[in-house]
Amino acid sequence: MRQAAQEFEAVFLSQMFGHVFEGLKTDGVFGGGHAEKVYRTLLVDEYGKTMARAGGIGIGDAVLQQMLRNQETRDRAGQSHRPEQSQEAELP
Repeated sequence: MRQAAQEFEAVFLSQMFGHVFEGLKTDGVFGGGHAEKVYRTLLVDEYGKTMARAGGIGIGDAVLQQMLRNQETRDRAGQSHRPEQSQEAELP
């Protein structure tokens, strides 16, 4: 679950970084074009992954805590709805 929470934070951070990089101008001799858009997308994804691995901004921890609470609630609900096991002895 920790890995899933960290990946969620990485995607979230990548989306944030993507919006930051949208405002940067890429004109110049070597700027712009389709290749730069592809490279920038890959770079932004790696920024998000790196930041999430380094501790991120706390979203991954919050998501993990909520996932654990949901799992505990589900487990408790599942235990309370299980049919009672028969206490009768099996006949030979």
